[in-house]
This record gives sequence, structure tokens and C-alpha cells, in this order.
Amino acid sequence: MKTCTKCKEEKPLDMFGKDNRHKDGLQSSCKECETKRTQSYYEDHPEKRQLSLRDYAQRNPDKVRESQRRWKKENPDKVYAKNQRYLTKLNLANCEISQRTLNAWAAQVKALNPRCDWCLCVDDLEAHHIKPKALYPELALDLTNGQTLCTKHHDEIHSTKF
Repeated sequence: MKTCTKCKEEKPLDMFGKDNRHKDGLQSSCKECETKRTQSYYEDHPEKRQLSLRDYAQRNPDKVRESQRRWKKENPDKVYAKNQRYLTKLNLANCEISQRTLNAWAAQVKALNPRCDWCLCVDDLEAHHIKPKALYPELALDLTNGQTLCTKHHDEIHSTKF
């Protein structure tokens, strides 16, 4: 048993994280208090949290991609809701262009070019509108306005716009 320096509660040793700087090899505060401290810090410093996440993603692209793929597979209703919000933002949600039609367009774009235009890989391909649907709705289904990108590069394109 060990007493946490933050909450002053006595807890089992497995409730403390490892820290080789201390004699007992454990952190002085329990995991629960450390979690609260970390969350509070990142709430107060959102830009540092964003940098931390970006750094992790750059060092572990395969882990991030696999995590995103797994989340999308496990949460189809949330993915659908997110897509609907996106289409609403683009004023396409109630438009004559349905998600099914956009999916068919994407399948055709990927069939025309079954490799990422940037890195030539063949895994995790997505169709990308070269000219955004929001600005050029008349080109939303034009195959010449589409390019095939892997998930990594598609995300990269959209993250640079923010």
C-alpha cells in the first residue's frame, strides 16, 4: 500500500505508475490523480495537446491509421452522422446528390486510377474532389474532378486547409 501525494488516499501499489526516479520505482501520485492532472493541463493548453497528437501521428502513422479504421468499423452510425453533418455544411444533404450517388462516383474514380496519385500505394484508397463540392457543386459528380489518394494523403490534404 502507498499513499497518494495528491488525494492523500492509501491505495494498492498497482494503482501507481512506474517512475524509476523514486526509490520504490513508482510515481508519487496515483494513476487516477495523474489522469486528472493531465486532462486539466491539456484543457488549459489545447495547442500543446494538438502538437502532442500531431507528433504522435507522425511517429506512428500505421497505428493511427489502424486505430481510425477500427473506430470507423465499430461506429458506423457515428460515421454516417459525421458524413451527414459534412454534407449539410456543404449544402448537399438535402440536395439531389445522395450519399449513394457520391459513393458510386468515388468507386468510379478509384476504378479509373487504382493507385494513390501521390505515393502510388494500393491500400486504403479514397476518392478526393480536386475542386471542392461546396464551391463547385456542378462538378461534384464529374470524374475529371476526382483523384485517388490513400487515406494518409487524403487526410493530409484536408488537414492543411484548416
